[in-house]
Amino acid sequence: MAATDARPVPRKNAAFRHYFAIRKNDGTLITSWTGADSEVSLDGAAFSDCTNEATEIGSSGCGYIDLTSTEMNADAVVLKITVSNASALPLVFVLYPEEAGDYRADVTHFGGSAGTFSGGRPEVNTTHAAGTAWGSGAITAASIAADAITAAKIADGAIDAATFAAGAINASAIAADAITAAKVAADVTTELQSGLATASALSTVAGYLDTEVAAILAAVDTEVAAIKAKTDNLPASPAATGDIPSAASIADAVWDEAVADHNGAGSTGAALAAAGGSGDPWSTALPGAYSSGTAGYIIGTNLNATVSSRLASASYTAPLDAAGVRAAVGLASANLDTQLTAIDDYLDTELAAVKAKTDLLPSDPADQSAVEAAILAAWTTALTESYAANGAAFTPAQGLYAIHQMLMDFAISGTTISVKQLGGTEAFAVTLDDATTPTSASRA
Repeated sequence: MAATDARPVPRKNAAFRHYFAIRKNDGTLITSWTGADSEVSLDGAAFSDCTNEATEIGSSGCGYIDLTSTEMNADAVVLKITVSNASALPLVFVLYPEEAGDYRADVTHFGGSAGTFSGGRPEVNTTHAAGTAWGSGAITAASIAADAITAAKIADGAIDAATFAAGAINASAIAADAITAAKVAADVTTELQSGLATASALSTVAGYLDTEVAAILAAVDTEVAAIKAKTDNLPASPAATGDIPSAASIADAVWDEAVADHNGAGSTGAALAAAGGSGDPWSTALPGAYSSGTAGYIIGTNLNATVSSRLASASYTAPLDAAGVRAAVGLASANLDTQLTAIDDYLDTELAAVKAKTDLLPSDPADQSAVEAAILAAWTTALTESYAANGAAFTPAQGLYAIHQMLMDFAISGTTISVKQLGGTEAFAVTLDDATTPTSASRA
């Protein structure tokens, strides 16, 4: 970037130098800038530091800033420049970088005369060449050397179809004898012959085709072989599908099998044979021959008396009904669900009230960083210089500034004490009751 980047109209995505001046709150220029800070916002995004800082021209109060092409790549560029000099006003300005299509030109005249236009295009009527009118011999046969245009001077391919717009050369623009059969025959024959494929080129293409066709055939053979390997397991013809048993015939064959042929230990056939041979299970004596651990042995051994004899009516106590249960747990008339719901609602209300208060506490009792940061900021942040008007209430910052400047920067003339601002101008005046032995003072 350089001084040449300064131009009347800023351009989008192009480096730009902008000149400006920074003034005090009284309208005078701020000279000898200190603490310059330049920030930029693109299309309303958050401000960020500029690549280059604002530069003062000497100590004149005037300066410039160089913006990069990236910082100019927006429809609206907002710059904010500040300095730390006392009473300096922040400078904010907006640039609207121009790009193609932002502005339209409406041309109505050429050389001070109204132009003629059709379909958005100007119609230009050229009447002179090099200051000489066309009809006065501007271009004649004598003005063109005999060897000015030759085949050698026009490179092969310099003039082709793409060079000409559609319709640029038509029948009406070509003389009747400009192109004849005799003039074209030889050249056409030569061009056609030079453009035909040679035997070598055709042989190469044929080789490529043979390779591709062979690859396709190999792939087809592989797929067909895989299909054949599976179809070989199917019946020889649709008429032989009866060889495949139906679901019903498979079921009949299973149930018609002899159980004796499937009596292996632990098999389903052995279990069916055992069940079929037991006859009526209710006529089997318990525990009988059942071995220890079987259901028959457990029932026959343990259930060996009349059930009603095991519970004497004199010792039986009927279970409590609903009223008895409520009385036992101390409930009046409502059921337990209602009471539990009421308790749940009460706990929800109380817990919500407790949560509302605990939410105000730090997430970690030892975490005092937010409070400490706020206290630290109060003692480390520079106050904005300001003074209350005479007789007006003042803010803590205004009071501190008045006390500070009264002690640090003042001038006495007669009975007047002139208290200065940070920049040296008078902030306010205090009047003494006596120039030599004052006993009281009041703000003028």
